[in-house]
Amino acid sequence: MSNEATVKFVSIWDEGTKIRANSKYNPETKEISDVQEMNVDGLEVLEQEYIELPNGARLEVCQNCHRHTLVLVMRSIEVLECPICDA
Repeated sequence: MSNEATVKFVSIWDEGTKIRANSKYNPETKEISDVQEMNVDGLEVLEQEYIELPNGARLEVCQNCHRHTLVLVMRSIEVLECPICDA
C-alpha cells in the first residue's frame, strides 16, 4: 500500500510570482512525483520551491534535483539537505 499524499507543489519566480500544481508526496522516501505541468513561460529566476501538505505544513524542495524535500541534518550546525543528492 502506497503512503503517498496529494500535495500542492509551489514554485516562486521573479520576486514573488507563485505557481501551484498538484503532485504526490511520499513522506517515507521524501520523493515528490506526478507534478502537474506548470506554465513558466516568461519567468526567469526560480527563487524557491516547496510543497504544502494537507495539514498546511510546508516542506522545502531540493533546488538541485527538484524531486525531494529537504531533511534536517545535524552537523556542526543544523542544515537542510536533500536525502538523495546531498545538496
